[in-house]
Amino acid sequence: MQVEVHEKKKLVCIWLTHADSENSALNEKVRLLCSHFNMNKYTVAVFHSGKQSLRELTSDLLKYNRKLFAEREVKAEKGKTAVRSL
Repeated sequence: MQVEVHEKKKLVCIWLTHADSENSALNEKVRLLCSHFNMNKYTVAVFHSGKQSLRELTSDLLKYNRKLFAEREVKAEKGKTAVRSL
């Protein structure tokens, strides 16, 4: 578990590994930390590690974004062509 406290932003980030997420004693500690910081008007974000491959998921996201960007470029180009023909 890693805890980052950002005083100026009144923000706490709690990072948990997959093993941490399955540890009931640690989950109770996280709950108490959240309660403590919430009472002091902090925003608390808890991040849980997933089980899937980060490399594969990142690659899929980049491919999707590249496809989406290309589709938007084509659409924008078609819009420019339609305006020129008027």
